[in-house]
Amino acid sequence: MKVTLISPYNSFSSYGLKSISTYLRNNGISVSTINLTNDFGTPYTKDVLDQLVGLCGQSDLIGISCLSNYFMNCVQITKEIKDRLKVPVVWGGVHATIAPEECLQHCDCAVIGEGEETFLEIVNSLKIKKPIGNILGTIVRNNGKVLKNDIRPLMDVESLPVIDNDFSSDYVLIKGKVRRVDFKMIDCFLGQTTQPSKNVCIFLSPAALLNLSSTDIN
Repeated sequence: MKVTLISPYNSFSSYGLKSISTYLRNNGISVSTINLTNDFGTPYTKDVLDQLVGLCGQSDLIGISCLSNYFMNCVQITKEIKDRLKVPVVWGGVHATIAPEECLQHCDCAVIGEGEETFLEIVNSLKIKKPIGNILGTIVRNNGKVLKNDIRPLMDVESLPVIDNDFSSDYVLIKGKVRRVDFKMIDCFLGQTTQPSKNVCIFLSPAALLNLSSTDIN
């Protein structure tokens, strides 16, 4: 089972997606994340969407994190994926929690509230071709009907694994190209350089994404 998680936010990494990807990996699921860094409301170009679809081509499930101000970006991403790939798309995040019915007009399932346990149950159900219509913390479209389930009880945060910060299967959009994250990028983004003159914290800075030179990202 191959899962791809997508963030449209104007930052290098989404904490929520990293938490879910860590939780899935700890349960034996193959996960990659794609950070489509973008200013909210700014549409993606056809070339960027082509790159995204190419990276998602082998995925069995797509998850998209949605904040309200990135709603239209999520709609654009979802439409492109569903038009070109036969793969279910699940939305999560703040907007999916506060406006799940609106989200369900575009995706196959929306996760309401915390996503770690819910997303894992969705993945495991799809693996054995079990319907996902009765999973706690979801709203699902099934045969033309909307099924809204009860909220899942809050998790014990002590049970969550420490975020693994494994960027080996992560991608990020930089200057129109969706690139695999490498050590140079992490070193730049997190301000963990070994050069004292550059030892300034630019944690998840969008400016760092835009200012990387072609030498840095080759």
